Amino acid sequence: MPPGVLTMTVVEGRNLKDKDLFGKMDPYCLIHVGGQRVRTTTHNNGGKTPRWNQEFRFDLQHGIDVFGVECWDQDTISDDLVGENKAVSLSSVFQTGHQDTWVPIVGKQTGKNHGELRFTLRFTPSGTAPGQ
Repeated sequence: MPPGVLTMTVVEGRNLKDKDLFGKMDPYCLIHVGGQRVRTTTHNNGGKTPRWNQEFRFDLQHGIDVFGVECWDQDTISDDLVGENKAVSLSSVFQTGHQDTWVPIVGKQTGKNHGELRFTLRFTPSGTAPGQ
């Protein structure tokens, strides 16, 4: 993987496993790319189908070819992990320059499907102007 800039939009979620007994979940995501970590805002009452539409930029170095994501339900006392995917491949976005994809997340203990998160990704190799 060549060095460059990865622009990632965390768009939305669907079919997320409900972690709240009462009311709707308040989901947010943590994204890990290499040593960089970002957090979306919390979608209050987003429930099983939250929308974030938040864009982040990551400076990529040689050797970074995956990203990780965790989806959490924000609660007053302690947040609950909805699901995670520790190794989402970036190979398609490196080849094509862009990707719109749904990423499955699973429960940490069970490994069962806990929904999907949608991302749009753009990769600009170092030394090229964005959009080329």
